This record gives sequence, structure tokens and C-alpha cells, in this order.
Amino acid sequence: MSVALRDTAKSACPVLKIPSLHRDDRTMVLINGGSFYAACRGQGLVVDYRRLRDAFQDACHLVRINFYLALYEGDANEPVTNLLTWMSLNGFVIRSRRVPWKQVNADGSPRQKPRVDLDVEMAVDMLSASDAIDHIVMFTSSWNIVGAVEAVQRKGIRVTCVSTTDRVAGGAIDEDLHRQVDQFVDINDLRSVIVRV
Repeated sequence: MSVALRDTAKSACPVLKIPSLHRDDRTMVLINGGSFYAACRGQGLVVDYRRLRDAFQDACHLVRINFYLALYEGDANEPVTNLLTWMSLNGFVIRSRRVPWKQVNADGSPRQKPRVDLDVEMAVDMLSASDAIDHIVMFTSSWNIVGAVEAVQRKGIRVTCVSTTDRVAGGAIDEDLHRQVDQFVDINDLRSVIVRV
């Protein structure tokens, strides 16, 4: 099977420090909210999503920016609700799933939240948009997305993953995903562009 390679000799975006991102790239940004939060927390970063969105709008032809997050029923988290409302009004596509969860067990002991990923939704979005984009930038560490990454790469789409390799702090990228993507960018390399000031 032959794959058409895209011209990578274009000028790279200096603002975001993502060498494979070019100004005329039709780019889709996918943010795995739970994974991205864990990586940021481990690095001591507080993300300003307005700055993140604006940086991509300035750096490339931003086709879409999706944010994926599991929402636990009965867990009233006002800051998260406010963030999702702001995002939905400011150009982000929110992909969420409500997860049934009781905060306590029958004996009254606290119940741990189940781990829920929206990797299937992310994979479907990647494949659905693959005919209309040149580049996917993912903020995730999940190994579950490797098959979808490989599938879009076969169509000639470049895939960049932003995460961390710091396994001690948490939120580190899976090794299989790290090997599969075209480019890995450490979250700390974007610190000056995406953190709250």
C-alpha cells in the first residue's frame, strides 16, 4: 500500500515548539482531560485553556479542538462544570460520558471512582476526521489509542503526542504510544505557552 507523504519542508511553528506543526496544516487537537490533568499535576502545571487554544489558532489551521472527560454522577465538581461550560462557549467540542458512581459503599466506607477512559470516542473522532486533516495533536498518555494512531498514519496523517515521560510524578506516556506517534513533545516544552499566568 502506498501512502502519499506530505511536504515537511514548510516553516515550523516557533511559538508552540512543535517542529512538525506547520501554519497551513489542517490540525485537529484532542485532549484527554483525565490523562492531561494527571500529567500536568505531576509537573506542577496549571493549564490556561484559552492560551492553549489561542496558541494553536495562531500556529496552524485549527479545524477542531476536542476535550474528553468522564463525569461522575453525584460528584458535584463546580470548577469542572464551569470549565466545561466555558470551553463549550469558546470553540472546544466537549465529549463526555456520565458514569454512575456512589460515593460510599454499603458499609459507609468511601468508594474509589472507577477509571473511565474515552479512548473509543477519541479513536472514532480521529478516524472520522481523517479525510479532512493533515495533523493530529493529542494530549494523552493512553496506550488504548495506539491502533487508531496507526490507522490514521496509514492515511498520511502526522500524529504528535504531548505528555510526559516522568513516571514518578504520574501521567506518563505509554511506551507503545511513544513509539507509534510521529513526534513526542514533553509537556514542559510548552510550559511558557499553556500555563496560567
